[in-house]
Amino acid sequence: MSGRISGATIGKHEAGKTGLADFNLSDLADEGRKQIQQCQQQVDAMLAEATKQAEELRKQARAQGHSDGTQAAIKDIDQRVNREAEAKAKNQVQSLHQAVEQMKRQYDDWMRQYAEVLTTTAIAAAERLTRSQLVLPNAEDGYAVTESQKASDGNENGDEPAEHLLVRWAREALHSTRSASRLTLAVHPDTLAQLGKALDELLANPDLPEQSMVIPDETLKVGDVIVRQDGGEISAGLDAQLNRLREELL
Repeated sequence: MSGRISGATIGKHEAGKTGLADFNLSDLADEGRKQIQQCQQQVDAMLAEATKQAEELRKQARAQGHSDGTQAAIKDIDQRVNREAEAKAKNQVQSLHQAVEQMKRQYDDWMRQYAEVLTTTAIAAAERLTRSQLVLPNAEDGYAVTESQKASDGNENGDEPAEHLLVRWAREALHSTRSASRLTLAVHPDTLAQLGKALDELLANPDLPEQSMVIPDETLKVGDVIVRQDGGEISAGLDAQLNRLREELL
């Protein structure tokens, strides 16, 4: 399986912004293998040279009658070569460790960016699907009723239409405020005009405070649902739902 991530994979994200385009996991693995191979070759060459020098000194010692001075020189050379070999090997191991750490950082950074791209893609898909369910019965400005929406408004037996998604979000937000003494449900005026009856029925629930009302708020979008209480407010609209989804995915 190829490890290359092309620009097509990241959708609308430009390669220069994400750093994911043309990133090749195979290249990362090849670089690691190359570093290890180079380290092994250098250590092997160094040990071969040390062995060669020691053998030459041994030959010289035998030719000179194994004099004490030559034997001492051989021992000194052996010790020096061993020290140099150990030092060079330690340096090579350190270099290899640094290379591995760098590759790990690159991999971690790539995985972080990849997760962000996947999350963004999932959020965008969820938003498109959810917006199709936010169509108001008689909405305008791009919120026209679709055939699929009409079909989903009721079942085959002609029973009452299913609960609208905005009404469901409002119900969940209202029932999450257990200690409030007063609740205000704020929605866009178009939402109130077309879903007002269902929202009033929500507020009539005996589990909610008696001082509860639904009001229009022109500063909100059609997909917004805000529950206000003395201690603050709860956002339960489309943007809030997508933000919660993003937090769970990241």
